[in-house]
Amino acid sequence: MTRNMKLTKVQAQVRIQSIEAQLTAAIHAAWTKFQATRAQFDRPTPRTIANVLNNHVEDEIRTALSGVPGVNILDKDGRFLVGFSGLLLRFKKVDSEYRTRNYRTPSSVRFDRQERLPGIGDFPRLTVGYRLGRLADKLLEIVVIYAKGRRVDFVLPLAGNAAPTQLPLRPAASQPARVRVRSTAAKRQKSGPDQG
Repeated sequence: MTRNMKLTKVQAQVRIQSIEAQLTAAIHAAWTKFQATRAQFDRPTPRTIANVLNNHVEDEIRTALSGVPGVNILDKDGRFLVGFSGLLLRFKKVDSEYRTRNYRTPSSVRFDRQERLPGIGDFPRLTVGYRLGRLADKLLEIVVIYAKGRRVDFVLPLAGNAAPTQLPLRPAASQPARVRVRSTAAKRQKSGPDQG
């Protein structure tokens, strides 16, 4: 059963404000670590990028918020959550429509629908999302998202969103350039016999 949890953008902004600087600093620090880690992969898949970056985000958030009064860090059934000021936060890479693209487990569906999660209090659930460039080479923005199901109710940009931070492009491996050579006979064969 869906609980009718009403949360406005202003209410979320007021509640998040006291930890906003720690959230953005932690995600920027995770991005910096990811930039160094990414060089270890020749061609990382989107799944690898999401997992490695998320591991760095969780580590940095844990460090930034441990010991902050009123913050509860929860590791529940393989899910990393932060309880704060009557809110439940998760951390995810999001797309241009501010939606997560994770595997839809029953608990992730309940989280998205604002439904009760076993063993966790009944609080509004928000996603602290970090959006990357199309090639996953830029950290474009950090936002807080309140959604019900697949419908995004509001997006709250966090202060500290700097200009996009881009990964330096890796120089292309020194491989000989591919040269395409076509013979006159091949051209004639493709276009048909001479008309002359």
